[in-house]
Formats: sequence, C-alpha cells, structure tokens
Amino acid sequence: MAEVSVDGEEVVFEGEPPKDIGQVFELLLGAMSERGRALISFVVDGTDIMSKTDGEELPATFKKIEASTLTHAELTLQLVERVEEETESLDEELVAYSRKLLLLGWSELFQRMDEFVNKIKPLADLLDNLDPFAKTYDPPWRSDFENLQKRQADALEEVLSCFQIGDGAGLSDVVKEKLHPFLTDFRKLSSLKMKPYLRQNMEQVE
Repeated sequence: MAEVSVDGEEVVFEGEPPKDIGQVFELLLGAMSERGRALISFVVDGTDIMSKTDGEELPATFKKIEASTLTHAELTLQLVERVEEETESLDEELVAYSRKLLLLGWSELFQRMDEFVNKIKPLADLLDNLDPFAKTYDPPWRSDFENLQKRQADALEEVLSCFQIGDGAGLSDVVKEKLHPFLTDFRKLSSLKMKPYLRQNMEQVE
C-alpha cells in the first residue's frame, strides 16, 4: 500500500487515498497552507519532484511520498538571512558604483546596465517575496516595510529613466542618495524588527 507522510508523520486520508501524485500534492499544499506552513520538498520514491523543471512528467504511480514543510515564518526568515548574506557587500559596491558612474561614457554605461541590475536584483526579489507575508500576517513592521517598498520602486524608476537618457551623473545621484540609504534602512528594519518578529513567531509555534 502506498505511504504518504509529512514531516515524518503518516498522513491519514478520509476515504480512499488518492492515487494521482498531482492530487496528493494539491491536497497537502492546501492543508499545509491552512496551517500556516509551506511545502519545501515533495519526495516521490526518492525523487523530489519540486526540483523538477517545468514540462517534466510526473510518475504515473508511487509507493512512498515524503513531504517536508516549514512555517511561513521559518521560510521567510531563511529567505531574509540568505539574501542578506548574498548582498553582504552591496553597501560598499553601491558607493563604489556611484563614483564609477561619473567616469563612464554613455556606451559603457549602457553596457554595464546588466551589472547594475544583477547587484540589486536579489534585494528587489526579496521585497517582492516578503510582500505576501506582510499582507497575510500584518506584522507590526508592515507599514515600515511598505514604505521601503515604495522608496525602492521610486528609486528603480529613476534608475531606468537615467539609463534611458544616458544620464550617468543622475544615475550616480540616485544610487548614492536613494538606493544606498534604502539599503541601510532595510538592514536596520530587518535587524531590529523583522527577524526578531519572525523568530518569536517560530518560538510560539513550537
């Protein structure tokens, strides 16, 4: 008989257990979401199908499914800490980049657009990923977070405008006067409010 477990505990279905892997996945996804948890792995007979690329077919049958979950707070804290580690040197890089921009010609400036985007993309993606958590759980730092979201959006809009018109000096000012202070304030919010809240939330669940 096929087995299904979540975080090491056997899942008991009402009635006949589903035989379709996709159906099992959807049922567990919904059940865990209601409990404030997220699926992080879904191992079918030794293979984690969550790591499969789009278009890969699922097995027709299964003998054993082992799913693992984290609370939304745990998952969010891991995401914040991972991105902060990835962008540890971003403060210095933004300052250096703002100075370099004053020395570049238009053609070189345009060529370095991808370089700039790659520097700030992890942080921009992090804010996008934090948005659903802030809206769902309404943490005490939500207002401060949404203010930072707006500041980032405004700054990135100015960045795009500067790239479009080839304004190296203007871009340097945006990076130095808006993006760098934004990054500093985000780190402060994360350290003083976001991460303590997430850790406290995890302790309460335990």
